[in-house]
Formats: sequence, structure tokens, C-alpha cells
Amino acid sequence: MLNIANALSQITDIFVSKKDYEGSLHDAVKNFFTKHNGVGVPPLTKQSSPDQPKPQYEREEPQIIAKDEPNCGLLEYFNRLCDHEFRVYALYREVNERWVKIRIQACPDYDIEWDKERPFSEMNDVAGILYGMAGFRVDAKHFTYKKPGRTPDEKRSIFVKADQLNWLVKPDGQPIIKESGGAKKARRNLVIADDGEVKLA
Repeated sequence: MLNIANALSQITDIFVSKKDYEGSLHDAVKNFFTKHNGVGVPPLTKQSSPDQPKPQYEREEPQIIAKDEPNCGLLEYFNRLCDHEFRVYALYREVNERWVKIRIQACPDYDIEWDKERPFSEMNDVAGILYGMAGFRVDAKHFTYKKPGRTPDEKRSIFVKADQLNWLVKPDGQPIIKESGGAKKARRNLVIADDGEVKLA
């Protein structure tokens, strides 16, 4: 079991086919990447000395939260992350022949370098659109938070992989209505419960 109070890092990778990216994705998302050099806002990187050895960490089996969960909603998870004062500090994309991979990185606001100018509010808004646009096939897991210069402890990193979209909204952000009536919904949701547990519901 993972409690969000013990998490220091959150990464979500969303995979969208190039066809869906061009045809079905909200214009605000595409405009964000166009505005930011076609890439988005990657994390800040610190230059290290070439002769400085990279830290070696013991291999670790991650703890599974969800495995190949189909049509899983992520918007409630993101909204609760925000309630727990996580902030998006990086949102960027990688493109190949078939896919666009969009990576969203967030951490508690006390761990953000606020003196580094970044479009925090804009990234949070775009992330909310991405998390709410579809149900996904979701893998979610957590493992020990590791960072050079920091002694590993009980703090955890959350990693979410989302693909195989089942669109819940149109490109303009309006909900898709089923033939039988009512808005399309995800089958299950990744959530952060009232007691802080990250789980499927």
C-alpha cells in the first residue's frame, strides 16, 4: 500500500498515436507544445563533471498498484495530487514514427525550485486536460525515491504508464455522449483515497 504522504515524485507517460494526436487531441494541448518549441517544458538538468561517477543503486522490484488495467480514468488521481499540493514542474513530449509520448512530472510544491522561471500554472492546466481526455490501459507502480546526493529512505516515486486510449471527450473538451445516452465514463479509476492511499476504485 502506498500513501501519498510518502511520495516525493510522480511521473506519468501518456502514449498517443500520431493519428489521434493530430485528430482527437484538445487544441490547447497541441498549442502548448507549439508554443514551447515543439517539445514542451522538460525538467531542469544539472551539469555534472564527466569524471564524476554515476551513483549505483541496488535493483529493486517495484510495488504494483495497477497492471494492464483497461479503460482506467486518471483525472480523479490528478485532481487529488493537486489537493495534496503536488505541482507539475515538467511537461514535454517525444515523437517517433507511430507515437507521441507525453511525460508529466510532478512533485510536492515544497520540493520545487520556485526561483527557476517556468509556466507552472499553464502546465497544470494542460496536464488536467491530458489526464481527463480518455480512459487508458494503465500500469501504475511505486518504488524507492532515488536522487544523486540523497540517501534513499522510505520516500517513494510513483510511475504511471497510460496507453490504448478510450476517448471520453471531443477535441473541444466536450464529453462524448453514448448512443444509449449519458456521457462516456471510464470503467475504473486510479484514485487517492481520503486516507491518502493510492489505489484503483
